[in-house]
Amino acid sequence: MYKNSQIAYVKELKKDPLKSFLKRAKMSYSREFWKLMAENPKNKFYDLWSVEDIINKDLANPPTPQDSINAANAIAGHNTLDRLHEIKSKTLVLCGEKDRVSPIMVNEKIHKRIPNSIFKIIKDVRHGVMLEKAPEVNQILIDFLKD
Repeated sequence: MYKNSQIAYVKELKKDPLKSFLKRAKMSYSREFWKLMAENPKNKFYDLWSVEDIINKDLANPPTPQDSINAANAIAGHNTLDRLHEIKSKTLVLCGEKDRVSPIMVNEKIHKRIPNSIFKIIKDVRHGVMLEKAPEVNQILIDFLKD
């Protein structure tokens, strides 16, 4: 499913970049944030990035079908859950409350298996938490690194 969606995204991106991005973004961002992105793709969120910036990045260097196949194979064959207890460094596990790609339940399991980990949930966001809630995420990272 991942492989096919990645390949389809690149094909669609070349035909209609904005439509393709917005279709995919529905899974990564809250409805409110998605609407803001759709209303004005030129808007610079947090004075740093716009939808157009992300689209241009994706168009400039899109993954090849083989890249998508390789990534899907790597994801399917990667499971280190039983080794997480080996992590000795202080670790931050951060997730969006409404993330469907990497849900709270999965992140909580990771947190419980890593000794000395801190678990933070960002409210009302999905997988695009780092972009949608950049100031909040950045503050959590700064506080984590200070300790």
